[in-house]
Amino acid sequence: MDDLPANDVFRVSQKKGYLKELDELAQLSRSGASPQIMRESVRNSLAKTCLNAFKSLIPLAKGS
Repeated sequence: MDDLPANDVFRVSQKKGYLKELDELAQLSRSGASPQIMRESVRNSLAKTCLNAFKSLIPLAKGS
């Protein structure tokens, strides 16, 4: 990613998502969330991201 220009759409979108996730994890940490809750939060966030990615591919698979 470092090789991409600073204003590259992919780089900007990935960085924005990464920073958002870090902010959410920092909030959990500051609130004193237990390690189990943090693990579940990371797992749920990853699952949501994967499901959204698959949803975007479904129309392509159906030929829409």
